[in-house]
Amino acid sequence: NYSPIRVGIAARAFYLAKYHSINISTFTALSIFRLLVMILMSGLVAGIAALCLPTGIMAADFLLLSFFLGCVIIPLVIFSSIWLDYWKYFPARLVANPVASFGQSFKRLNNKLGILPAISALVFLQFIFVAIRMKLCFDYAGIDMELLALMVLAPLGTMLSVLAITPGGIGVREFVVASVCALLGYSFEQGMQALVIDRISMIAVALVLGGGSMPVLFMRKNMATGN
Repeated sequence: NYSPIRVGIAARAFYLAKYHSINISTFTALSIFRLLVMILMSGLVAGIAALCLPTGIMAADFLLLSFFLGCVIIPLVIFSSIWLDYWKYFPARLVANPVASFGQSFKRLNNKLGILPAISALVFLQFIFVAIRMKLCFDYAGIDMELLALMVLAPLGTMLSVLAITPGGIGVREFVVASVCALLGYSFEQGMQALVIDRISMIAVALVLGGGSMPVLFMRKNMATGN
């Protein structure tokens, strides 16, 4: 998760394909499907929370609400699967097998009616946990952040971490979310302090759990290869 532009997805896909015989195209389709659901839910939850704020964020920044709306519209357009029909108009030899396999896997996921609400519910729970973690950090920084504001910041922070142009969105996430804190009427400096604390806690947990998982992965690798 701390690789830029989600290179970790490719690393996980390679590992699962090599040692667990899970098709790379299928895993990639599932990862992108989950990513699109997360973007949709981020825009939906943050947009609704922003509109419900007593201060009325729409009057403060129309562009931010437009961004949240775009986060909802773009995944819905992709989920409509119109673009997947593109492939049927071309001879099979002109379409690379991995691309065609990805399209078929994505379409199968999209046709499973139960998977979208299930992943959406899990993503929403993730936002709740992130909001609780942020609340603790804001309290430590001396900011009494209200619930609706947290439900704007938690989805936004999660999305910036996932759509990372720097490792884990380091720096970008903190600056953008602290700027939104200022837009909501809170201190930018205190918001940045809270987000730095939040980042340190995230990195610490990632190092502990990531380091602890390495022996397990090596053991499974040896079992899979028969060594």
